Amino acid sequence: MIQLHPSRYAANLPVLDALHTADRVVGATALNVTQAQKAADMTQANYNLGAATSLDVLDAQAALTLAESLHVQALHDHANARATLRW
Repeated sequence: MIQLHPSRYAANLPVLDALHTADRVVGATALNVTQAQKAADMTQANYNLGAATSLDVLDAQAALTLAESLHVQALHDHANARATLRW
């Protein structure tokens, strides 16, 4: 955590809240990526065994891509909050 002088703490409270929220969102989106990857792998395995359609595979891949995109956005928001705090 970034250390602030007490006089700057109150002025930066909204930014600290944004940073804390960004931390939690990064963790949550990372978990979503892991789960989407597992779902995509399982769907592909089912497809290989004839238990899923190509549409199922495409849906799982689209969900994985969306999860990765949201994770990248969360990382950006986190970096932006840290930069705002340091500035």
